[in-house]
Amino acid sequence: MPGVASTGPVSVSAVIPCHGRQERLLAAIESAHQSGVDEILVVDDGTPTPLEAPQDGRVRLLRLPENKGAAAARNAGVAAARGRWIAFLDSDDRWLVGKIDVQLAFLAARPGLAGVTCGFRLDRDGRATDYLPDNEALDFDRALTGGRFGIGSTLMVRRDLFLGSGGFDETLGRHEDWEWLLRFTSRHELGIARAVMAEVSLGSRPDPDAVLAALRCIEAAQLPHLDFGRGRRLRAALALERAALARWGGRHLDVATELSRAALWRPLWTLNALWRRAAHGEIP
Repeated sequence: MPGVASTGPVSVSAVIPCHGRQERLLAAIESAHQSGVDEILVVDDGTPTPLEAPQDGRVRLLRLPENKGAAAARNAGVAAARGRWIAFLDSDDRWLVGKIDVQLAFLAARPGLAGVTCGFRLDRDGRATDYLPDNEALDFDRALTGGRFGIGSTLMVRRDLFLGSGGFDETLGRHEDWEWLLRFTSRHELGIARAVMAEVSLGSRPDPDAVLAALRCIEAAQLPHLDFGRGRRLRAALALERAALARWGGRHLDVATELSRAALWRPLWTLNALWRRAAHGEIP
């Protein structure tokens, strides 16, 4: 049973990749404890001063010899985990009490699903915004519209199927979650528990080169295999991500150009996406 220490098979393993952030890490571990996982795997991603984790029967600390990035750290954690289900948690985020129980109950009612995400609360400079999806399906068509599902801290997925997918692409420095989501949902269906069960912190400004490289990788891997309708979905989502990147860099002409491209492919969807981002304090 989740939340009960046992010598039997582990049900849910939390995987927490971390580079630095010792104090935030301890808060993340505590939230995982309170949420009822059976095992907590902390992956120290080559921190110069090795991280410390509580001396606890449920916590295991895995150290990587060098900083390889979040994708590699998560993959290493999954490989070492013993649970049937993997629940990811970033070291600067936290779960709300009961997250694991909510997701296990969701999966029990839908035995055909390969995993489940949930709603999350985004902390942006002290302003909290709840992201609560409008339905419970997370299939390939929905994944094509972008990677805003917070899967680094909301996803619970079957370990065997995650390993079978090849895991996160370790060559990507950004959007490795979206790239994986597209590959995974082309073969398996995920669900979304419509409850806010995680608190997610807004990360640092992205490296433009890493973002653009990831978007090119996604485009090259997916577009040749999509029909026209699905291709439109992906092209619009990619343009919107490039517009967001341009806004971070203060390149207003590029913002307008990419928004125009998104609107060309999917005008109503683009307007709706902009409205939702404006409501959450982001434009685009």
